[in-house]
Amino acid sequence: MWHGKLPCRRKAGAATFLLCALIDGFAAGLIASIIDLIDSGTTNIRLPVPWPWLYDKAEMGWVLWMIGVSKGLGFIAIVAVPLMAILAMARRPLARFRQTDVLVLCAAFTGLGYAHYAYSRADLTHLALSIAPLLLTALSVGAAHIGAILTSIVVLGLSVLALTPEKTYLAQLILKKPLSTISVNDTELHVFPDIKTSLDEVEQALAQHPEARDHFLALPNFPGLYAIYDKKMPIWETYSLLPRNAAFQAAELARAKAASPDMILLSDHALDQRTELKYSKTHTVLYQWIVENYRALPPSSSFTSLIVFVK
Repeated sequence: MWHGKLPCRRKAGAATFLLCALIDGFAAGLIASIIDLIDSGTTNIRLPVPWPWLYDKAEMGWVLWMIGVSKGLGFIAIVAVPLMAILAMARRPLARFRQTDVLVLCAAFTGLGYAHYAYSRADLTHLALSIAPLLLTALSVGAAHIGAILTSIVVLGLSVLALTPEKTYLAQLILKKPLSTISVNDTELHVFPDIKTSLDEVEQALAQHPEARDHFLALPNFPGLYAIYDKKMPIWETYSLLPRNAAFQAAELARAKAASPDMILLSDHALDQRTELKYSKTHTVLYQWIVENYRALPPSSSFTSLIVFVK
């Protein structure tokens, strides 16, 4: 039995270089994506930073206030701790450097990179990955100072508290949030109700058109569906949220046409309540091809979050 979110995406630097060497077109696609990021002037779709002083204890109650403050403190700590560690190491003569000092310095510089990642989209998902170098820095210092070990325990505790709304087990235990049970490949999963609703909609659409079970395209952010149904994704962009240029869209359109999916599952939602970030606005070339070559099933109570297109 597993508690958590469905898998979405995984980053691995070594795997990226291996793919560049072995997969035709991957290196060119990677370079094009970097150029797109430079042209856009940002590495992600930004959100305001949830500073700890922005939460109101009287309005939220003690538990939610502590969760919010923990998250806000995390955004301060991922910058402050590495900077303080680097400044402390800079004052120490090289002749007095110990092995733990080298580890502190490496963890601190690594932490600054993670901090950029967290601030690029200031939500809990991006902040959570920054805890590793932060703890490594604190625990490395703790090898010589007992106070740092206690600090690490506090950091770990605050991290667990901040993650409570996003982790199913903690959300149910502490916040009494309801969970739903689904079965994926004979494995029982406990997920939040909205995830079960989305999967139920997909399953119902595929049940109505069984010929599409082996040939479907899910957009813009459902890569986990291909793992669930053990199918290959027809296009390369697994998380189609950022606006892409015409050349990239043309290449993706060629792949979509070659795959000729029998069904397209589209969530044309306004990301962060911004209508300009709907898939139909950010990927106009592909969206135009979809509406011109597929027909949308009539809206119904069965499909509340998806637009289902069939041939």
